[in-house]
Amino acid sequence: AYQGRASAYKGWPDLEAALGLLPEEVKANMVVNIFGESASDCEVNGVRLHFLGAIKDPSVLRDEHHKADVFALPSRQDNAPQTKFEALMCGLPVVAFRRSGCAEFINPGENGWLSDDGDIQGYAEGLANALRMFESGELDSLHRKIAAGAARCFDEAAVVSRVIKLYSSRVPHHA
Repeated sequence: AYQGRASAYKGWPDLEAALGLLPEEVKANMVVNIFGESASDCEVNGVRLHFLGAIKDPSVLRDEHHKADVFALPSRQDNAPQTKFEALMCGLPVVAFRRSGCAEFINPGENGWLSDDGDIQGYAEGLANALRMFESGELDSLHRKIAAGAARCFDEAAVVSRVIKLYSSRVPHHA
C-alpha cells in the first residue's frame, strides 16, 4: 500500500493487532513483506516486517507474490483492490475482512479466509490457518487451484458475461 502503515484506509492497525494474536509457533518463522512503503525492517508483536518499497515492475511484483504463502488484505475502504486480484492470479490465498470490496471473489476455505468486519481474532485465525496449510505441504496444490480459479473468474468472456447480466438486470427494457 502506498503510504503503507500511515494510511488509515489500508487497515494496518487491524493487521498489527492480528499479528499479536498469532500463536508463537506461527510467528516464529513468519516474515511480513510490505509493498509500497520504504522503511527499515523491524519487528512488531513478535513478527518480522520487511519493507519492499514501491514496486512498479509487474514481473518483480509477480516474483514477490510467488515467494509468499498468503496475502493479507486488511484494507478498510477499497472497492475492488487490485492487489487482491494480483494475489489471486498468482495463486495466493487472500485473508480479508468482510468490508467494502475486499470480500468479493473470496470463497472461504477455497481461495482465502474472511472475517467479519472488525473481528481481529477471526482474522488472526485465518492467517494462522493459511500458514499452517503451507507448513503441512497442502498449499502448493492450493496455489495452483487458486490461480486456475482466478484465471477462469477473470477470463474476458466471463467478465463480459457478468457485466451484461448486471446491466440487463438493472436497465429497464422498452418494448
